[in-house]
Amino acid sequence: MKVSQVMIDNSKRSGTDIIPRLAGSERCDPGHSFGPSIRDYYLLHYCVSGKGVYIREEGEYEISEGEIFIIRPGEVTTYIADKSNPWHYVWIGFDGNDAEKLSGIQPVVKYVSDTFMRIAECTKLGILSPEIYISQIYEIIYNLFSGTPRNVDFCKQVKDYIRFNYMNEITVELIAESMGLSRRYLSRIFKEKYGKPIKSYLISVRCEKAAEFLSIGYTVTEAAVMSGYSDIFAFSKIFHKVMKMSPSEYRKRTYGFEKDV
Repeated sequence: MKVSQVMIDNSKRSGTDIIPRLAGSERCDPGHSFGPSIRDYYLLHYCVSGKGVYIREEGEYEISEGEIFIIRPGEVTTYIADKSNPWHYVWIGFDGNDAEKLSGIQPVVKYVSDTFMRIAECTKLGILSPEIYISQIYEIIYNLFSGTPRNVDFCKQVKDYIRFNYMNEITVELIAESMGLSRRYLSRIFKEKYGKPIKSYLISVRCEKAAEFLSIGYTVTEAAVMSGYSDIFAFSKIFHKVMKMSPSEYRKRTYGFEKDV
């Protein structure tokens, strides 16, 4: 049996979105078992090769290469390596606000990515920095939700949120909070999918709406307020940057005549 494990140092961190606890890998001996045991954090095991059995109160699951078995806080679990083809697995343990996203996912899922192999390499090198593991954990969470039938399209939810609330005071933090995610994670997956930051998308929607208001005769001040800007100077500056002309010039070209702002 060959084991590699690190206890991750969170002493210098203050964030609570994801708190990595431990990570490691093990090539188990035939029939090697662990448990019954209870954790107060989420623990994910990825089977690199071989096979084994994962036992929880709801039943037993046969685990093979390319599958993750998920242990939730407070669950009583046991897992046993196969006697003829014992597994080699990699694990990562963590908690925090965003970890709760895993509360409703299936206990065993397929996983197609090299994320856990990168985690194993970090533990082999004795890396204790939490930031390294946090990025891997978010990648796992994203991949798990993207690959399940109950796939939640967080990026589309962001677009819908902005489309319905562009006229109100909006921040990326507020959007992330409404979805129960961290700002950093939501910003990353949105940019990966659409190629632009959430803030840039919000600005484009607001300018698009302001342009519509200007083209049907609303004043610059009215268009600014209706599209979510209380500062007319800031609105004019942003609108010019996006539309390549000032709001008053755009209004003149599309509506046909100027009017007091």
